[in-house]
Amino acid sequence: MEDGQKLRLLVVDDEPDVCSLLAMALQAANTCKVTAAHDAREALSALGDEDQPFDGIFLDIQMPGTTGIELCAIIRSTPGYGDVPIIMLTAMTERRFLHRAYANGADDYITKPFEIGEIRSKLVKEGWLRRRRNHLKAGRASFGSSTAQAGREVINALEDAVLLPAIARSIRRDAFQNYLLQAKKRHGTTLSIRAIKVASIHDIFTRLSTTEYQQLMDAIARCVSELTEPSDDVITHLGNGILLTACEGRSALTRDDLQTRLHAAAVPDRLKAHDLPLRVILGEEFTVDKGSDADILFMVSRAIEGAEDEEEQLSGWATFREWLSFRRSTGRERARIDQSAYEQILNEFIAEGELDWK
Repeated sequence: MEDGQKLRLLVVDDEPDVCSLLAMALQAANTCKVTAAHDAREALSALGDEDQPFDGIFLDIQMPGTTGIELCAIIRSTPGYGDVPIIMLTAMTERRFLHRAYANGADDYITKPFEIGEIRSKLVKEGWLRRRRNHLKAGRASFGSSTAQAGREVINALEDAVLLPAIARSIRRDAFQNYLLQAKKRHGTTLSIRAIKVASIHDIFTRLSTTEYQQLMDAIARCVSELTEPSDDVITHLGNGILLTACEGRSALTRDDLQTRLHAAAVPDRLKAHDLPLRVILGEEFTVDKGSDADILFMVSRAIEGAEDEEEQLSGWATFREWLSFRRSTGRERARIDQSAYEQILNEFIAEGELDWK
């Protein structure tokens, strides 16, 4: 394969042997071209030397000077690197490092000693997800003109699960799922999950411009991020007016505090010109302290279902149109997550040899 068609990867590790091993393994199939760096300074220099962003980055968490987690945050804020897959490599299994890695923009996480097959499969998956998200950038010219907004994904459809990059600890939907599954698998820690749902979201989406809608979701997510700083929740935007938060232990987010912060930030005023009310529902907190990967995903689905059920209970449908608006944005994310859960169950059966395909 010619160099121009190969995946261009950056490997950053302070151990030269690790860089060499990864380079040899990834280049063995002649589909990758690997650049190695041994600290943050060399990594940033490598980024600056490239005309186009790398296709993927592997970062060691524990490096002298600037750590891999700090470097991950720097790379994420570098133009062109908002959606480049970043996979952390580390021998450290303490859960605080896993949490901080995801909160600063990591897409996935592999513990040393690692298997080359696992690294390749994760890179393939992240590359596919990146291509799947490309359509979300099609409308970026309509969303502001500042440098800060350049290249950010745009909510072109209600179900678009775009990253909200200006929000602290905001991560992608796929990274959020990885975080939940890996945190539970590696540490057995208790995780708390909550859903935040914007009521009558279909009406809001159809009445607002793309810019107005995206700014509204940014403002709501910013309030959630500020209130969850004490519990260090990671946050993701699922689309359909839904945010999810997750943390270890109990979340600091409360319903009263959220409503107070939204009004203090004048978020409801964004809808006044359209004669629309803003109702943001904070669902019940669900905790996960045991169970399989599928159990965790079903718990996420239950958290979303609880917020949607509460919206239905609080809403008195004055017209058929209002009821239809609710139904158009209800159940979509639960269906997607339930499908992922059933896929996890199927994978577990296959891995345990309980399904015979012959």
